[in-house]
Amino acid sequence: MGLFVDVGVTYVLFIPAAFVIARYTSWGPVALFGIAKLSDIPKALVAGWWLAKERWVRNLTVASVFKAVL
Repeated sequence: MGLFVDVGVTYVLFIPAAFVIARYTSWGPVALFGIAKLSDIPKALVAGWWLAKERWVRNLTVASVFKAVL
């Protein structure tokens, strides 16, 4: 899950934003990186949404009790 969010945001938002800023503005590298790094906001939102779905949660205590009974 985390890999898809990180790689997806990097290739879809960060790299194109950095290219556009570098190509069409006269900003320096620090400003370019700072503005392009704002792509972490959507990444945090997507990661939070995926975590809130709780598909990754497993009750390990019930599973271990179930195995012990069998």
